Amino acid sequence: MLNAIRRVSSLLSLSVSFIKSYGLRAFVGKVKNHVLKRPPILLFQISKVGSTSLANTLTDMKLGVPIFHTHILNNLDAIYEDILKRNPNARDALSAVEQGKLVRKKIDSGGYKTWNVISIVRDPVARSISAFFQGLHETAPDVSKRIDTDLVSAEELLEIFLERRIFNTGEWWFESQLRPVFNFDIFAVPFDKEQGYKIYEESWFRLLMMRLENMNENIQPAMKQFLGIQKFNLVRHNVGEEKSYGKVYNAFLKLPLPPAYVTKMYSTRTATHFYKEEERERFIEYWTNK
Repeated sequence: MLNAIRRVSSLLSLSVSFIKSYGLRAFVGKVKNHVLKRPPILLFQISKVGSTSLANTLTDMKLGVPIFHTHILNNLDAIYEDILKRNPNARDALSAVEQGKLVRKKIDSGGYKTWNVISIVRDPVARSISAFFQGLHETAPDVSKRIDTDLVSAEELLEIFLERRIFNTGEWWFESQLRPVFNFDIFAVPFDKEQGYKIYEESWFRLLMMRLENMNENIQPAMKQFLGIQKFNLVRHNVGEEKSYGKVYNAFLKLPLPPAYVTKMYSTRTATHFYKEEERERFIEYWTNK
């Protein structure tokens, strides 16, 4: 303890001496350059996989490095125009694109030589349901209002969900977002299905890929190995059950889904790449036999 105090005291003395000699602006510049040498953290993944909880927890830890959080970094202008055509009032979606533009500008500027990227994958059916409810206020505002006044049933919402045939398992995101931005094909490298996470080391970035279902037990060793964080306590944010639609959301989750739909979801490249066969079979059993 005494040695630690002496090191801090020595560091403060050096800082004061530097400021006296070169001025506060030069000192701030020196600190900024030091921070820029440390890789920033980028949370980059498809939506509704638990990334908000992770981003907020990392931010609250005050690690001394920039932390960015976005879902999209590629084809941003085209995505923005498409959103405007389909729903000009989709403020959340448009805001997400603007956030992506800011982060992409940081990457392209070359100010940071390396990046620590964290991405998360989730049970594709659970993610699709979560995304469906999250986006109702923009994609179907009339339905969203009826949810707020308890005038819509879980059964009716299931019909709407299946009519839209939501088969979004995340493959499009890996191909249209992660791959072109980082020139990295996630499907070309095996994922550690036993461990539930894997770290990929590339020339200008490191990528930690995690499964949401394993984060309770694996977040501690993963953060220690990837970022050197010795103690990590994940604080949950943006949880569906706690939102305004939480009551009907919970009721929806109790309804069985059509086997054809569920089987198709777990036959995709994303599902087979990140989940073992027995895990996919358990998912199918869970969603079809309520």
